[in-house]
This record gives sequence, C-alpha cells and structure tokens, in this order.
Amino acid sequence: MNYTKGEWKANRHGVFVECRNLIIANIVNRETNDETIGNARLIAAAPEMYEALKTMREQVANFLYPKVKLLSSKELIVLMDKALAKAEGKES
Repeated sequence: MNYTKGEWKANRHGVFVECRNLIIANIVNRETNDETIGNARLIAAAPEMYEALKTMREQVANFLYPKVKLLSSKELIVLMDKALAKAEGKES
C-alpha cells in the first residue's frame, strides 16, 4: 500500500495532520473543539492502525495456516496499544 511514510502528527489545535513538513489532512471546522482534535488524532494514527491490523491479520492467518513464527500475545497487545494510544492522544 502506498501512503506517506513517517510519523503522522496532529498539531496541538487538531487542525492539521502533518508528516515531514507535508500536510496530510486539514480538518476544516469553524472552531477547534474536542471532536476536531479527536478527528485529527484518529487520522494521525491511521498508519499505525493500518500496520497493527495488517500484522494481526497476518498473525491469525499464520495461526490457522502456519508459515512463519508468530508474535507473542504481549507483542501483539503492545502493537495495538501503541496505535490506540496515538488515536486517543495518549502517546508518550
């Protein structure tokens, strides 16, 4: 899948999502509010959420039809938690 690689970040006002000085998304709203900021965070987390879902799908498929070494449950939870924390604005 082709998309802008790198860390996507929502600015503190939740108006832009940027990566490497490129604007990925411009959230248009008359006023910045919790919903606007939430929308920007969700968009910014999209690459991590995509990769987490892709990895989970691969892991389930490999569990059913073994081909490669499976990640541990803890590794999968860490992957999902990282994507969810970014979407919720709780990343460290």
